[in-house]
Amino acid sequence: MIVGCIGAILGGFVFGLLGLAAVGLLGSLITATSAPCCSS
Repeated sequence: MIVGCIGAILGGFVFGLLGLAAVGLLGSLITATSAPCCSS
């Protein structure tokens, strides 16, 4: 039970980081497409 709870917490943390990374990538893509003059 304890190992399962720790695994669930670690899994949620990892998926949270992946979610933040995905949001960051989407934000950078949106800013790149909305401001083409700034992209190299």
